[in-house]
Amino acid sequence: MSETFVPKDRLLLVSINKSIKHLPVYDATRYAWRVDRARVENVDLVLGCEKQVVKGVFVVSRWLDDSPGDATKRNFPGLEATHHGQRWGFEGREASETDQNRYLGKHVPDSLRIGANGVRYFEV
Repeated sequence: MSETFVPKDRLLLVSINKSIKHLPVYDATRYAWRVDRARVENVDLVLGCEKQVVKGVFVVSRWLDDSPGDATKRNFPGLEATHHGQRWGFEGREASETDQNRYLGKHVPDSLRIGANGVRYFEV
């Protein structure tokens, strides 16, 4: 098992177990989550996790709503929603080298295991 990370930032962890099979890590991580808009506005980093191991570390530049209808194609070209209801995604970039070193390839602590809804918040 890989080393477990120690959280030092306000995080949103998302499970990319299913989507990483057919999407790049960035796209699998950025789209589309049922999240609390007020909470995600305060996260420092979004971690894309596959089987509780961090595969991507991203900084959000802006959050995007996937509804109504054509907003999905406009905001997320090339991605298709496989679920219904209002979800959010983001535009962003890879995190700094320091943040990558802190999280990338490391195991999610048991206290932060991602639940059935596919997301988990951590606030410092």
